[in-house]
Amino acid sequence: MVQLNVGVEFRPDVIARETAREILVKQIFGLPPGAHSRVLLASQALKIGNLTYLTGYSGTGKSSLLNAIRFQLEVPDVKEPEDCFGKSVIESFQGDLAEAVQWLGRFGLGEARVLTTRVKHLSVGQRERFRLAFLLWQKPSVLILDEFLSSLDRVTARIIAFQFQRVVRNLNLTCIVATAHDDLKDALHPDTLVELDFEGGCEITYPETKIRSLPESQEVLVSEGTMEDYFKLKPFHYMDQHDPTDVVSVRKAEFRGKLVGVRVFTKLFPSAYEKVGLFRKINESAALSSRVVVHPVFRGLGISSRLDLAEADRLRFKKIFTHSALALYFPFDHSGGYRVLEHVSVPKTSDHSEYEKLLVELGLPSPTLLNDPKICEEFWKGLSQSQQGQVINLAIRILSSYDERHTRYLCEHLGISLPVSAEADLLRFFSSLLRRTPSETFWKLLSEALHFPMLGMVKDL
Repeated sequence: MVQLNVGVEFRPDVIARETAREILVKQIFGLPPGAHSRVLLASQALKIGNLTYLTGYSGTGKSSLLNAIRFQLEVPDVKEPEDCFGKSVIESFQGDLAEAVQWLGRFGLGEARVLTTRVKHLSVGQRERFRLAFLLWQKPSVLILDEFLSSLDRVTARIIAFQFQRVVRNLNLTCIVATAHDDLKDALHPDTLVELDFEGGCEITYPETKIRSLPESQEVLVSEGTMEDYFKLKPFHYMDQHDPTDVVSVRKAEFRGKLVGVRVFTKLFPSAYEKVGLFRKINESAALSSRVVVHPVFRGLGISSRLDLAEADRLRFKKIFTHSALALYFPFDHSGGYRVLEHVSVPKTSDHSEYEKLLVELGLPSPTLLNDPKICEEFWKGLSQSQQGQVINLAIRILSSYDERHTRYLCEHLGISLPVSAEADLLRFFSSLLRRTPSETFWKLLSEALHFPMLGMVKDL
């Protein structure tokens, strides 16, 4: 800790010549002529650690005390994010993409739609998260923040404050924050607490900084949910165009009766596949964590890791698998007991490269445009019958190869042995299934065949 001696005295500007009106007011109230000063806070010792929290009613001298601290500390210039207003969130954080996504994830902003949203379109709470992420991204040795989270509802303010202190301590920075709100003590866990009053009094304490979970997290209750719960939070998930099917279980999290999180568990293969013994055995051995969605306000409280299968369902399965593109950059399920696997989606095959080349030759400016269903269908309908045959044959080859490799990946981690002929048999099986797709919906396979790397994870039950 750094020790300072600080005090605050109010000294107005010396008035060279008082106006007649000012003189009259002073005469009415019996005040002497000329400028006068008063002590707001007597000089005293103040120790500064990682986090110093100044609080008190408006007008008690918080901002003046911050200025006095600023005067004695070497406070570096920190750039505010005004220039980022018209940029997207991710574009405002230059450098390594993975590092930027992981960083924003610490502040509850590491989600695809948020990352690509213009800063000016963020909610008030998200803008506060963005500002703190932007300031701390610069890793200043000392950061001073007045009116800290003052404009937010208090639940959101406390959640953000808790995430903020965690980052500050991980980086070993020195931060001094001030606000009229006195409800952040057990969210910030300050090393130094300064409480000011109207009479010029100041109580300085140095609380123990044993970091516990935010009390609000104890009010989050997890129970059995329904797909209706998923649909309520679906808009907050980046893969909202595809709904999970063959659902095994839905778990929901509620805070004071409000839905704040949901996780959907599904079968690894469609129920129709269970006529084949291998797929039935896989579905009986494990499930897939297909979707996990946490309301933006409550991200960073560890809710996703608590959305686990109920005990009765846990007894049914050996393992829970999951895979996610976002997790490549922000592995949010690590704290929930999942371990990383090398997923079969990561390697880009020669068929992927050939497919992308063909799409461009056929007039598609960028293969990723196929992720827009409207563009994908229009592109497909604009192709000749021969061109459609070229595209669909290559797409089916890619998809059947992926499904074959994914099946062997699951069997390997579940300890299910396969015969020597399994590769060829599985390729024929999946290719046959894909070719039964109704011709009018063939176009839906086009985007699925694009290279889409994901991080694989598994949890042992």
